[in-house]
Parts: sequence; C-alpha cells; structure tokens
Amino acid sequence: HADALRKSESAGYYACIADAQPSSELQQKHMRQIELDVTRTYPEHRLFSTEPGVLKLREVLVAYSRRNPQVGYVQGMGFIVAVLLIFMSAEETFWSLAALVECVLPAAYLSKSLLGLRAEIGTFEDMLAETLPRLFSHLQAHGIYVQFFATRWFLSLFTTSLPIETVLRVWDVLACEGIKVVHRIGIALLRLSEAELLTATDQSAMLLLLQQQEARCLDAERLLALAFDTRAFRSPFRRANLAVLRAKHRARFEAEIGEGASSPASAHRAGVHACDACAPGERVACAHRVDDAVRSSSRSVPPVASSAEDVYSSSASFSDESSSDDTEDLGSEVPFEILSHDDCAITSPR
Repeated sequence: HADALRKSESAGYYACIADAQPSSELQQKHMRQIELDVTRTYPEHRLFSTEPGVLKLREVLVAYSRRNPQVGYVQGMGFIVAVLLIFMSAEETFWSLAALVECVLPAAYLSKSLLGLRAEIGTFEDMLAETLPRLFSHLQAHGIYVQFFATRWFLSLFTTSLPIETVLRVWDVLACEGIKVVHRIGIALLRLSEAELLTATDQSAMLLLLQQQEARCLDAERLLALAFDTRAFRSPFRRANLAVLRAKHRARFEAEIGEGASSPASAHRAGVHACDACAPGERVACAHRVDDAVRSSSRSVPPVASSAEDVYSSSASFSDESSSDDTEDLGSEVPFEILSHDDCAITSPR
C-alpha cells in the first residue's frame, strides 16, 4: 500500500508538504499539539533523546497532518511513527503511516472524534463478553470497564503496551489481517491473564496484573498462536460478525455526535465519558472515565490510558505525564471515508 500511495503522487511530494508552512488555523493547532508531544514520545530511546530524532518525528507528523487534514494529528499517533522511524527513513515512515491510516485501519479510526476507534472498542467489548464471558462478568462486577485497558491497545497499536519485538511481529500480521488482529491479540492477552484476574478483586491490582502480562509477552509467536487458535475461544472471529458489531456501534456514536452529547452510561461502553471537568476538545475518551458510583467507591483506579492524552501518562517509563493544559482543541472532525482491508487473508507466518 505504501508504494502504491507514493507512486500515485508526483515526485518530490513528501519534501513539498514537509516544508510547507501551515495554511490554516487548524494546521497551526495541529502543529502546536505536535510540538507538545514530540519531546514526550520515547524520550529515553537514543534516537528520540537527540534533536535529529525529534526533528524527524516532528517532520513526519506535520507532513501527514497536511496531507490528510481530516485526520490531521491525533495524540498517540506519535508512538506509531516513532517505532517506524527506528527502522525507516522519514519519507518511508510517512508513506507507511499513510498506508496504515488510509488503507488498513477502519474509516475515521484516527480522527478528532475517534469515531472509528470508539466503534472498534465497543466491538471489542462485545467480543470479550462472548469469548470470555466469565472474565468479562468478573471485570464488570469490580468496576473494570473495557476502555480502561483496551484504548491503549487500539489507539497506539500496542506500542505503549507490548515489547517492541512483539509489536513488530503483531504489525506484520496487522498488515495482512487488518484491525481484526488487534481484537485477537487483545483477547489473547486477557486469556493469558484470566486465571490471575479471576482471583483478584482490587481494581488497581487487576489492572497491574494485565500490564505485567503485557510486559512479559516477549514470545510473539506464542502470543499469535493463542490469538489465532480457534479452539481456545467459544466463538470464532468471523469478519462478518465484526462488521455487524462495528456498524452497530458506529451508528450509535454517529447519532450521539449528531445530538452533540453522550450519556455516561453509553460512554462507558466505548471509553468515552462526557465530563464538565474537561476543557473543550478533551471530551472524547477523557480521563474522567468513571461514573459517580465508581468514583465514590473505596477502590482507586490507576492512570491507565483511556484517551489519546492518556497514552503519554500510561507510558511513564518512556515519557513525562501529560496534563489537560497540554491538549489543544483541534476543532470539529470532518468525515473521512477510507478503505478497510480487513478481508485480506493471512498467509503463513514469515
């Protein structure tokens, strides 16, 4: 996909948009947010602890925000770009990002409203309830909502969760299988943690157990084998089933966006909570993610990522914590239809 997109543009296209000056207020806002985030993206990595690495990261993010203003820049995108930059040139990374956003991920997956992402997490919740019903009920009973842990997976494509070697192998399959592989890997991670999670009752302990399991996933082939072992699950991951669930959740969130508000009850099902404590532009999947009953309970909820902003704070070992002051209001989202290659058949492991 990356080569096809590159060949569809004129020679020198990347250099042209990388060097262009912002031509609109929206582009300027994207640039300001990028500027806030580039120094917080893997600052301990040798590439991004130096000015040349930060400049490359900024260049790619700014260039893509100009290529695709409907998507622009979404926090969390920087981690994906950073991983690509470790192995590719800036221009190769740019076209790989374009292929990912425009040809692999569902429509509006990375957008201001995160509509596609929200629908995908709602779909994942339904699949978890069907696939691991006992664990799902246990999590729900103890106030652990799916968005507490799944938003990090879906937003950063595991770059803030799994070891880098495992991330790269998962991405190999993602390029062939599409977004469905994120669902499979997520369910596999929960299955690996299921026995421990079922014996835990404290929110903090349960979320910590899951994060520890993520860190232990150094054997990518074992993780993928479990993710694609149909005997391990009660229900297979049929593309048709996922498409129906995705359409259902997308329609629901589109209706909520049209109404201009989202109720707390529906918000919990997709990692979104309408909260007066948030500044404008932060009301999508905000960090104030629990309702009054959970908020007033004796159990505390650790700062796991439930939003684009939280991806930074959840990666404490890589970057500084973000605050609400570090987030720009990037304006309203513009609908953007992209192709999904979820129907590509996966071949044998490379």
